[in-house]
Amino acid sequence: MWTSSWRACSPPSVWRGQTEILAEAARRWQEPTRPGNDLHRRRLAVSWRDLNTTVSPETIGNYRLEAPLGESGQGVVYRAVAADTGRVAALKLVPPDKFPDAAARKKFLEDARAAQCLSHPHLRQIHEVGESGDRVYLVMEYLEGATLKSLLVSGRVEAETALEWAAEVADALAALHAAGLVHGDLRPSRVFVTSQGTVKLLEAALWRLGVPSGVDLTRDPKLDPARAAALAPEQLRGREPGPQSDIHGLGVLLAEMLTGRAPFLGRNVQQTVHWVLNRAPDPVGPPAGLDAVLARALAKDPKARFAGAADFAAALRAVAAGEEIPAEVAQAAGPAVVVRWTSSLWWGIGVLVALAVAWFTYLALTRR
Repeated sequence: MWTSSWRACSPPSVWRGQTEILAEAARRWQEPTRPGNDLHRRRLAVSWRDLNTTVSPETIGNYRLEAPLGESGQGVVYRAVAADTGRVAALKLVPPDKFPDAAARKKFLEDARAAQCLSHPHLRQIHEVGESGDRVYLVMEYLEGATLKSLLVSGRVEAETALEWAAEVADALAALHAAGLVHGDLRPSRVFVTSQGTVKLLEAALWRLGVPSGVDLTRDPKLDPARAAALAPEQLRGREPGPQSDIHGLGVLLAEMLTGRAPFLGRNVQQTVHWVLNRAPDPVGPPAGLDAVLARALAKDPKARFAGAADFAAALRAVAAGEEIPAEVAQAAGPAVVVRWTSSLWWGIGVLVALAVAWFTYLALTRR
């Protein structure tokens, strides 16, 4: 829990040790000829100031902020407590500089309030959306656990677990899409695994279908390879994200869970964008059928992907159960596999031709 002073969050032995150090520093402060006394004075003044300063916790709406939990692209998330009920929540504060104009701010509030109406076991619940001065805030369900991003630091996820988590995220996406919302920013940092093992999809841009976002990611100076690798081809072409963009994003997420690396991540932004637009994913199976399901989710043409997130979830659960993959799934995966196979075939033919030329050249020289 957040505390307002250094002494309150430190063990007594540490406090006593710090007091002795300060007392010794104060004694040496009285020695004007001692080298470095000016530096000692400055350090001592800072130490006493820090130890005697009480920071009053800020109140936003009905919530008292206690401690920062982390920072997202939109703002800082705090642990907060409701003054009337004592309910613990996660409160995101979005500063005014995150909105280029009043229209963008208004759209953010409208989209967030639309998401507030949703209740799903695999979506983090938004309890309240409001404004405090020039800042916007979201009061959300408080979660204990870790993001998928932090879990992937330890290595890839077992196939059985990855399929289960991906299916649960697909369930959450289906609920979003049914409400006319698009997540638009599926990344490991947007998926949370609770201490009970439940997967929660964290809020992101949450675009409303049919409402222009005004966001062109291709012109974002902060676009890096990791972010570009998570986007669908149509997003990198400057188009608005749709439900099929989320399906592609979940396909990327699943491949990263299984292999420990995003499938289209290149050395730089240019190579990454080229791979997202043109390269077929590498095989990741077993289990049987997984490569076909992934190939369909990662199809370059949005129309060639799953018709909906619920269909994607059903296919993932079929793979996990060892059931036969429907023919339409395998058929949709065919072109992507053929593209990679054809490219490899031509490369192999080129190598064989080069070897043949070298061999005949060698024979011609040895017969002279």
